Amino acid sequence: MKRLLTCLIYVCLASLACAADTGGYLFATFRGEGTPMTEQVYFMLSEDGRDWQALNDGKPILVSTVGEKGVRDPFIIRSPDNTKFFLIATDLSIHLNHDWGRAVRAGSQSIVVWESEDLVNWSEPRLVKVAPDDAGCTWAPEAVYDEERGEYMVFWASLTARDNFSKHRIWAAHTKDFKTFSEPFIYIEKPNTVIDTTIIRDRGVYYRFTKDERYKAITMETSPQLMGGWEDVSDFSLNRLTGYEGPTCFQIAPPSEGQPARWCLLLDWYSRGKGYQPYETADLATGDFQPSEQMTFPFSPVRHGTVVPVTQTEFDALINRWPTIAPQRIESFVSPDHYVRHANFVLRVDSNVQPSQDADWKIVAGLASQPGSVSIQSVNFPNRFLAKKDNGFVIEPKHDGDNFAARASFLQVPGLADSSAVSFQLVSDNSQYLSNENSMLVARSVTSKADKERATFRLLDKAAVRRKQRRASFRLQSASDSVKSNNIVTNLETGTVELPVQPGTDRSNLDPQLTASDRSDVSPTGAQDFSKGPVEYRAGSELKFKVSAVEHHNPSLTGYFADPDIIYSRKTGHFHVYPTSDGHDGWSGTDFRSFSSHDLVHWKDDGVILDLKRDVTWANRNAWAPAIIERENNGEYRYYYYFTAAQKIGVAVADHPTGPFVDSGKPLVDFRPDGARGGQEIDPDVFHDPKSGKNFLYWGNGYMAVAELNDDMISIDESTIKIMTPDRTYREGTHVFYRKGVYYFLWSEDDTRSPNYRVRYATATSPTGPLNIPSNNLVIAKDNSQGIYGTGHNSTIQVPGRDEWYIVYHRFNYPHGIKMGPSAGFHREVCIDKMQFSASGELLPVAPTHKGISPVSLPANSPAAK
Repeated sequence: MKRLLTCLIYVCLASLACAADTGGYLFATFRGEGTPMTEQVYFMLSEDGRDWQALNDGKPILVSTVGEKGVRDPFIIRSPDNTKFFLIATDLSIHLNHDWGRAVRAGSQSIVVWESEDLVNWSEPRLVKVAPDDAGCTWAPEAVYDEERGEYMVFWASLTARDNFSKHRIWAAHTKDFKTFSEPFIYIEKPNTVIDTTIIRDRGVYYRFTKDERYKAITMETSPQLMGGWEDVSDFSLNRLTGYEGPTCFQIAPPSEGQPARWCLLLDWYSRGKGYQPYETADLATGDFQPSEQMTFPFSPVRHGTVVPVTQTEFDALINRWPTIAPQRIESFVSPDHYVRHANFVLRVDSNVQPSQDADWKIVAGLASQPGSVSIQSVNFPNRFLAKKDNGFVIEPKHDGDNFAARASFLQVPGLADSSAVSFQLVSDNSQYLSNENSMLVARSVTSKADKERATFRLLDKAAVRRKQRRASFRLQSASDSVKSNNIVTNLETGTVELPVQPGTDRSNLDPQLTASDRSDVSPTGAQDFSKGPVEYRAGSELKFKVSAVEHHNPSLTGYFADPDIIYSRKTGHFHVYPTSDGHDGWSGTDFRSFSSHDLVHWKDDGVILDLKRDVTWANRNAWAPAIIERENNGEYRYYYYFTAAQKIGVAVADHPTGPFVDSGKPLVDFRPDGARGGQEIDPDVFHDPKSGKNFLYWGNGYMAVAELNDDMISIDESTIKIMTPDRTYREGTHVFYRKGVYYFLWSEDDTRSPNYRVRYATATSPTGPLNIPSNNLVIAKDNSQGIYGTGHNSTIQVPGRDEWYIVYHRFNYPHGIKMGPSAGFHREVCIDKMQFSASGELLPVAPTHKGISPVSLPANSPAAK
């Protein structure tokens, strides 16, 4: 009975995030290897789990004086009886003359432990050996309460000498007091090295996230028991992200009436130095985590740590123990949503500041002796202050000379253009004010109305900034398969929402299953009649929208896809599209899908046709830009599928356009052709020359190369390789087709992350040139008026039997891509528009559209028409 009661108490405490008295969240972390102090324990607090504030003015809360005198990967666990907290951490300091090689083979076999009853008063650190005697390291310890045993299980990653330090495993040991531990045992054994495990429990089920070092990716497992029965969650949506580690998971929003709890999984994007990135789900069991709105942190990057919910009493105690001045943003009055920021110590007034900490400041007591003055202190660099220099401003280290205190001090007065805002009058010259002059900070006198506006600013705390950002990013979302959820257009200014629906949707009886990005209640619910015009919806108590359902055929495919190649199959009588699987950070997708259609409008997802991790032995990353050709011999069809993987070109073969495809077993192109300068071996295109009967492979990024394919179609005649780069506009994405005796060569210009990504063309009288570049050779480009950007990497298709042509291309996601920055370059979508020619054979510019094309009819003798 006592153990049962303890377990029940633990379950309640483990669910504290959804309890009524939850006051917020505590984040324990470290800051990297820069100094001895960055490898210590830092605390951050947040009321909502999104906006984080550093305690102790960004200085360490706990400093290790034992072992290697540095700690990483801190983890906090609350005792089941709610009387104690334990903080455990890796005993390691890379900064103090310990290289990584030594750390993994001859590092500490211990963890560092602190105890506290209130999260404020902590014991002295103690070093406790937990790993086996031959362990080379003890990394990223975490703990979970083992209800069956009535004690804690601590687990960590170790290499061991017994297998010559060949791989990390997750080891574990049990303890009741974090002083005495059982003999260590192997808890997770995988074929590959695994590190960084975290475990949570929800409604009687355990969930385990672990980093697989082979793929630098996170895996997800589930089990009803802590000690066994673990099974992979095969549909885990983040298992293809690479370069991430340090998972930590917590409940960020409690369940409410009609709404399930929401869980936040944080992953440390260490490979890019960007720290934690948030992903959320409302159903842990599915493993469907989606990118969440970015969190705001007081410093960057935030590294491997843990988030725990705290009560209001605990939250207040932490704030009272380590009071701090909350960071603020200084927003320009004359340029709303533009903030005073620094980048590499250069001051500007910019929007969309990344990293966000570059625009965080503290308004502190003035360094000058003048009463009531203030100084503007950098959060990222606490020893630096905004200071006047010449007629501008710099972010200058604090010092005693050169009249620094006066130059770095201001009188904060009511805003000259709006008394609810503020202006900063210089202490060093009270005739001048801090002003925004064309996005630069200058000191100037104020005489005109425009001067007053430029010298006026608003101070916004992080909560206010977050409210502005949430309102700016507010949108309605749909869970209906009938709605293209990635393309919903929400316009707060006009109070309208446009729902693009799938072709053929019955708009008279459509239930869009709408939810709001800010989680406010949306009404009405259930099916509505959109056929007669907009339907009025309400989000929360304030927002009203007129919601319309429109049938747009672009994007043509549902989801994020790019680099489409298209064929018409004589075997199936259908069109087949082969794109890059997009939506993965840094173009990190590892599989290819195909789609089929009888009319170029209604598309069926035929599933994965080639998976690098499963089907290809020579590459397991960066599955990009495929191309395909159908070859017929005595009524038998073969399909040769050329693809990019790990910046090499491979080929796979099948007897059907939807596979299964079998890889040839080696790359077809894995070398830089003679004469090519820089670039990558990517973006294949395959072309059959109707005149000569020969087949050609084109490829290249930064250069255009061509070679004849041998008869086997899986090798090239290297003696025929030729560089035929058209001009300086050529970037990548070659596509070749033949029409009325003319060979057309299309390519993409600029970078796929650029809104100006576009297609140009040349013509020739043979498949290998020479190329003739028309004076007006632009094929398709962005259309600002429609919000269409990044139109490029195309293929083309001719309707069998007719001189009717279409261009298949990708663009940024509409409408959100243009706001994504560089990540728009891997959140692309496939579109189809009509392509036409002049009487003399010139390829006419294509206007990209949302409407797309009407269904195409096939010849009566085609298999699909029959």
